[in-house]
Amino acid sequence: MPVLENSDLKVIANAEGFCIDSVYDKRACRELMWSYDAALWPRRTSVCFPICGKLLDDTYSFKSKLYHLASHGLARQRTAEVLESKPLKLVLRDRWDEGTLKAYPFKYCLRVSYELDGPGLKVGYEVTNEGDELMLYSIGSHYSYALPLEQQQCFIHFSRPQNARFFDYLEGSMSKEGLDGQSCFSLSLLNDGSRILLQKDLDTDWVGLGTRDAVKVKVKPEGFAYLVTWALGGGRSPFACIEMWDGMADIPQNDGSLERKLGIRTLGPGETRHYMQTISACIQGDRYEQ
Repeated sequence: MPVLENSDLKVIANAEGFCIDSVYDKRACRELMWSYDAALWPRRTSVCFPICGKLLDDTYSFKSKLYHLASHGLARQRTAEVLESKPLKLVLRDRWDEGTLKAYPFKYCLRVSYELDGPGLKVGYEVTNEGDELMLYSIGSHYSYALPLEQQQCFIHFSRPQNARFFDYLEGSMSKEGLDGQSCFSLSLLNDGSRILLQKDLDTDWVGLGTRDAVKVKVKPEGFAYLVTWALGGGRSPFACIEMWDGMADIPQNDGSLERKLGIRTLGPGETRHYMQTISACIQGDRYEQ
C-alpha cells in the first residue's frame, strides 16, 4: 500500500476503495484515523461516488430504467489505478468500464490525490464527465477518526460560534434544533443517528474533533454542500465520522428518480469539477491547540 511521509505525518493510503488506512501524527505519537475492525463496523474510511449515503431499496431510476447501487456507490468497491506515487503525493484514478455502466450509466473519470503539507493531508477530488450527455453524480468522503476519550467526553468543534440548524433526514427539511451560538456540540448527539449541517449555513474555517477543551484533528472543506457527522449507535463508538458530501442520501420523500434526487449534481460533456479537504493534526509548536 502507498505510504506518504514527512516530518509531521505518516499516511497509508489504499487503492482499494480510495481508503485512508492511517494518518499517524509523528510529533504526538498518535493515530488520527480509527483502526479498522470489521467485527465492530464492516466499512472502511473511503470515498463516496457516484452517490452519498443510501438509496431507498438500493435502487434508482434514470430515463425510466432501474439501476441498483449499494450504500455510497461504486468507488468504495473498486480498485483504483495508481497514476503517481511519491513520498509526499499520491494520485489515484478510477474510470468507467462496461461493468460500471450496468449500475451507473455515465462515462466518468474520478481522480483522488493525497498530498502532505506539514501537519496537513490535502485530499483532492476531481470528477470528469467523459461522455456526450449530461452526467448526474454526487461525491463525498466517509473518513472515520479515532476518539481521544470515551464518546460522551468528545465534541465536534468549529472555529467560531455557529447558529446553523440541523437537517432533519426524516422530514427532508431543517429541524428546530441547531447550534444556537455554540462553537461545539457533544458526540452524545450522535448516539442514535447522524447530525447533518449545510455548509452554506456555517461560518467556520474548519470542523474539528476532540475533547471539550482541546481539538485533536481539523478538517477544512472546499466545494462540498453538506457536513455529515456520524458515529456507531449506542453511545460507545470508538470513532466519529466527519463526512464532506456534495450530495445527499435518499430521504423518505424521494421518488427514486436520479434527476430529482436531493443534492444531485450535474456535469456537462467534457466538464470537470474539483473538491478539496485538508485533514490536519492540531499542533502549535509542540502542543495541541487548546
